[in-house]
Amino acid sequence: VRKRVVKKKIVVKRSHWRSGQKYSGWRQHRPIRDYGRYGLHRPGRGQEWIRVGNDYVLVGVLSGVIFGALAAH
Repeated sequence: VRKRVVKKKIVVKRSHWRSGQKYSGWRQHRPIRDYGRYGLHRPGRGQEWIRVGNDYVLVGVLSGVIFGALAAH
C-alpha cells in the first residue's frame, strides 16, 4: 500500500484583493515594520502591512479588513 501526500497549493490572483473585503488568514503573516524600505506608505492607526505571496496587503489589525494592496517588486 502506497501513501500519497498531496500538498494544496494556494494561488492568489491580483484581482483577489479588494478594499473592504475581509482576509481571515491575515494573522498568519508577519507585519512589515520597515514599510518605507519597500516603498509602502505609513499605515494608518490600527492598520499594518503584511506580505502575502507577491503582494503587500494593508489590513486592519482588529478586523482583518483590507484597506489596499500593492504588487511586490
